[in-house]
Parts: sequence; C-alpha cells; structure tokens
Amino acid sequence: MLIIAGSSLVHGKPMDATLQHVSALLEMSDTLKKSGIDHAEVVHSLSTHMESHKWSNNITSPLAEVTQKLEDKVLAKILSSHSETQTEINSLANDLVLKNNDANSKFSQAQLNATDLYDCHSDEHDYLVTRDAAMTEIARLTPIKTDTCTKAATKSVISITKTASAGDDGAGTFVCNVLADSDCSGMLTQFDKQVKDDAQDLQDDAQVDFDDYKQEKSNCTTQTDLISTQDGIKSQAGTDWQQQKNDCDTNHKPVAKTKMCAYRTAQQAQCDALQAYNDLIDQVKGSGNVHSDSNRKTEYQTFKQAICLIKKIRDATNNCDADFDLEQEVTKLDLKSNTVAGIECTNSQIKFSDLKWNRADRVNGNPPSATAYTEVNADQWTLTSLNTYCR
Repeated sequence: MLIIAGSSLVHGKPMDATLQHVSALLEMSDTLKKSGIDHAEVVHSLSTHMESHKWSNNITSPLAEVTQKLEDKVLAKILSSHSETQTEINSLANDLVLKNNDANSKFSQAQLNATDLYDCHSDEHDYLVTRDAAMTEIARLTPIKTDTCTKAATKSVISITKTASAGDDGAGTFVCNVLADSDCSGMLTQFDKQVKDDAQDLQDDAQVDFDDYKQEKSNCTTQTDLISTQDGIKSQAGTDWQQQKNDCDTNHKPVAKTKMCAYRTAQQAQCDALQAYNDLIDQVKGSGNVHSDSNRKTEYQTFKQAICLIKKIRDATNNCDADFDLEQEVTKLDLKSNTVAGIECTNSQIKFSDLKWNRADRVNGNPPSATAYTEVNADQWTLTSLNTYCR
C-alpha cells in the first residue's frame, strides 16, 4: 500500500475527488489519531472499495466497519469531550458560587464581630463618661460641703452672755460645745444658779443658736453624703471600665480577628475558584487545547462531513451539503455566565465596620478621661493587608 501524506495519490494513482476530500478531512484530525485509527488505512479501504465497486450496506463489510468505527470512536469521542467540557464548566461554576456564598457569609460574620468589638469599646467609653461626670459633681459639691461644714463647726459652740441688771445677783457668760455635750440643759441649770436668772430665757436663747447649728450640721451631712455617693459612682465606674477593657481585649478582640481572617481565607478560596473558572472559559473560547469549542465544532463538522461522504461513496445517494453544526445537532455549551455574574476578585479596600475607637490606658495609675477615647473611621482592608494581619 502506498499513500503519500498530503498528496492526492493512493497506490501511486490519482484519487477520486470525493475520496481526496475525505482524505484531507481525516488527515487534519487530532481526535482520529488519539482514537487509534490510521488515516492511511481508512483511505486505502475506501479506495479499494471504489475500485472494486463492491459496495454493501452490511455492517460487517470493510467500508461499513470503517464508517462505524469513525462514528463509535471518533465522533463519540468528540461528543464525549463536549459533554466533559460542559461538566467541567458546571462543576467550576457551582464551586465558584459556593465559595462566593461562603466568602459573603464569612464577611457578614466578620462585620458582626467587628461591630461587637466596637460596641464593647463603646461601653468602655460610657463607663469613663460616668466616672468623669461623678468627678465633675464631686468638684461642684466640695466647696459647698466645705462652706456648710465650716458654718456648722462655727455654730457648734453656743455662747450666751448674761449682764447684770436690776434684781440680778450676778452676771456671766454661758458656753456650751454641742460637739462635746449635745444636751446643754444641765449646763444651763448650773449657769442659772450662777447668775440667778430665769433659766427659761437662757434656754430659749440657746435653742435658737442650737437650731441654727443643727441646720448647718444637716446641710454639712447632706453634702458629705452626696460627695460620698458620687465618690462611690466614680470608684465603681473605674472598676467597671477596667473589667470591660479586659473583657474586650481578652474575648471580643481575638474573636473579631479570627472572623476577619476566616473571611480572608474564604475570599482567597473564592478568588482561586474564579481563576480556575476563568482559565477554563479562556480555553473554551481559545484554540489549540482540549476544551476549545471552536476546534471541537470544526472537528465535529469535519467528521460528520467525512462520514457523510463515505456513506455517499457507499450509497451514491447521500446529500452532504449540510452544515453539521454541533450546537444545533447536540447542544450549545452553557458557560454559566448568568450563574457567576457579579462574582469578582479584587484587592480593593473593604471595611468591616464604619467606626472604631482609639482607646487610652491608665494615666498615673488612674483610668483615663473619656475625652482620651476618640471615635474615628474604621480601618480599610485589602486581601494583601489581611494576609499580613493574619500571619
């Protein structure tokens, strides 16, 4: 057998035009070679039957076997590859959607925990506001207390002077320290004996001064109690602030970081899935690879045309003018464009919350003022900066 590749000779003789067409179609097929079918043998078989004119519809005839082999091995492989490409597109598109949903879910969780951390720091600030308000009230009440308590101390000593007059046997000064002897009645009786005066008059005078003292003493006690209450509020707010700060740093902040890093991992997985999907679509739209849609359409059309021509040689009746369009005869590849629409992977900036607190530590052992806490815009992150943060 002598077939010159790329020529129109078989057995050293010119080929029939139809046979030449079939030969040319088969020679350029990669799928034919991968299917283990020898192009030269096919052409030789066709040529032999054309010369002998022994055409037969019997499937066992060499010509029918060639046709069947092309349909079963080559054409079936083309259709199988078409189906495999669609399966691969479906798989990668579905995987991309799942990973995109997971990334979105992780982002929402990270937002919730970032907001939770912000709220935790807000509570810290609120305790400091309460403490500052108590300190302000103590500063306001202190001079009032000083004034009322000074007046009470001054009026704690009751002093009444009795001067001599007609009918009196003497004169003198009555002095009673309420702080030492809250009941001055005994001292008044003794004083009355000394000055020979009406004790009731002295008691009336002393009662006036004593009532003045009691009023100032009550005012002093009230202011002292108010300051004590505010001091308790101040102390408790300081304790609450420290406990809240410890809770934020120990519990809330680590969880917020964990959720942010979980989002980063999920987002990177989504980006990898998008890259895999895009790479496949590029192959489908390109040429020279196993997933090339244009190459497969051409090869499908080539083999359908070749098979048709072989049958035409056999039957002398087939019309081989059809387009043999793979998409029309089988199905068009669904690239799942609508399924993955809107899914992107960029290194653009994102925020997990709108605001955050710049916080302060103790100053000289004391909690800071609420003004040391400032509310600012939250940090903006990219996948790159998250990678660094999550190491």
